[in-house]
Amino acid sequence: MNFHKILLISASLFFALTTDSFAQKAKRPDTFYYRLGVEAFQQNKDDISLEYFHRDLKENPENVYSQTYLGIIECSKGKYAKALGIFDTIIGKIPASDSYFKNLIHYYEGKAQTGLGDYDEAFRSFSKVLEANRKDPLGYEGRGYLYLKMNDFDSAEKDFNQALQYDRENVQSLLGLGHIELAKGDIPKAIEKYGNVIEQFDEKCPDAYAYRAKAYTQQWQYKNAAAYIASALIIDKNNSKAKDLLFGVLADSAYHIVDSTFESHKGSIPCYYQGIFNEITGHYTKAIEKYGKLLCQNDDKTYYYLLSKCYLEMDNFVAAKYYAENGWRNDTTDFNLTLQKAKINLQLGHLQAAASDAERLIKAEPNNEKSYYYSGYYESRNKQYGKALNHFTKAISMNPDMADAYFERGLICQKYGQLDAAKADFEKVVELEKGKATSTSLMFAYLHLGETEKAEQMLNDMLIKNPNDKIALYNAACIYARLGDENKAVAFLEDAFKNGLLKMNEMKTDSDLDPIRENETYKKLVAHYDSLFIETNRLPELIYKYDKTNRKNSEADMMPEFPGGEMKLLEYIAMNVRYPDIARQKGISGRVFVTFVVEPDGSISNVGILKGIGSSCDQEAYRVVKAMPKWKPGEKDGKKVRVSYILPVNFQLR
Repeated sequence: MNFHKILLISASLFFALTTDSFAQKAKRPDTFYYRLGVEAFQQNKDDISLEYFHRDLKENPENVYSQTYLGIIECSKGKYAKALGIFDTIIGKIPASDSYFKNLIHYYEGKAQTGLGDYDEAFRSFSKVLEANRKDPLGYEGRGYLYLKMNDFDSAEKDFNQALQYDRENVQSLLGLGHIELAKGDIPKAIEKYGNVIEQFDEKCPDAYAYRAKAYTQQWQYKNAAAYIASALIIDKNNSKAKDLLFGVLADSAYHIVDSTFESHKGSIPCYYQGIFNEITGHYTKAIEKYGKLLCQNDDKTYYYLLSKCYLEMDNFVAAKYYAENGWRNDTTDFNLTLQKAKINLQLGHLQAAASDAERLIKAEPNNEKSYYYSGYYESRNKQYGKALNHFTKAISMNPDMADAYFERGLICQKYGQLDAAKADFEKVVELEKGKATSTSLMFAYLHLGETEKAEQMLNDMLIKNPNDKIALYNAACIYARLGDENKAVAFLEDAFKNGLLKMNEMKTDSDLDPIRENETYKKLVAHYDSLFIETNRLPELIYKYDKTNRKNSEADMMPEFPGGEMKLLEYIAMNVRYPDIARQKGISGRVFVTFVVEPDGSISNVGILKGIGSSCDQEAYRVVKAMPKWKPGEKDGKKVRVSYILPVNFQLR
């Protein structure tokens, strides 16, 4: 949970949303998807709210309020330039009477400008907030963080205290006082300040736990840090500050402490993060154990994907494919699972299947440049160079800074003998990636441009940092094969195999290794690891194989039930759904997937649209589900509990 956002809603935005007379005066919209977007935003479901606001803007392109929310969410995600672009186009369109939204935009403008390092503009934006209302705590709080960035601790402290004068529970200002002490190097005092937030104001503020953990890491007190990170993530599983610490500082320094800390907590969230943490640190078998337990409890495509990822890292492509295929069947439009299938099919040597999977990416997300890049990548591996070239060009037109797309297009231009075009693409890679020490595309661009010393220097730097990294060792084999040093190439390839590389089919089609194919040592090496590849690539004993007839739901031992059972539910839907005229006229049919929660008293809450078909069908499905009678609630350990539910509502023309 982003506590800062909750605070903002309660401080100003929520008041503006719920004051009927004010909303009427400001003529705020009341469209279907806008309302769903606001509701999801208030529940900190940013991805869902983004989808709703985008849907609203398709129907109501001039809705500046949906655009405002898009800017706020982009800013919260750190996409500051994008947020400012949105705010610049809409600030003049907000009604003059709607001072709440105007101030909110100026506040987030200041946040974005601070993030981009444009401190003068940020100062002006926060000043606009305070000019409109000298008692607005957000103006002081925002300016306080600006001063903190500038290391003007006295001014920052003054502004944070001013914000607290007008709102004594302004948690971000309370945290800001802790940040000042941390920046000054007074770590015990910072720990005390963050602790005060938890103990005196909000014991469920995830940021306070995360920042206290950060302070503990600076004293190398990893046990305390791990405990506070666990607390932050149990409160808010998406807390970015806690995740950054978990996968950054602690992943390198305190694996066993963190692993045992999460082991001591019960529930799905600690289990999930223990799995993620083990995956990040390369303990794939332990990660598989955790994801498998979660999959037994909940047939969620996320766990199929995570299991597939781990097996892919272990080069067990058969097991990886098993989980990717099963997860993909749950949602054939899922981008990550479709891409996962393509990656696995490439490793299994199923090049046509990989290219077909990649084509599906474009259908799933036609406005995503990565769809075209990956489609081009797998088509080129299947030697469909013409299609690949077009898709790389499309990806570049959508994102002119996509270095990998330039590199892959350059390779195809080389194959076609278009050497000037290839050189231009490789030079563009250098322009975009220069200075990035871990950029593989930059390293190989240098190689193709004939700047071999730079390529070798980058390679040596990578190997010094990660001497046992199987991918870095494989890249070394490719580079030395191209440079004509067969002995070094074969030696690095053997080291890559010894460190776990078993990407046999990809390796056999990699043109970089063509110069050493006839080397006798290379042939013996490949023959040996081919047999190991066959042994590794079998379907393991699937202890966690999902069994639909015996599934245990993580939320309930006994699932909720519509009054009278499933048949009565189907009857209720059939009797109450009215086919929208507009959908009938357009010939629209399909299924709308509605999400909702069955509360402990059986009532229905949190109704939302997971996947819609438009033409008023989504609104009709929403209406019917919202109006459902109370259900028989779910139970766990003999107690009634909340349970999430997904219900498909069918619209079929007859």
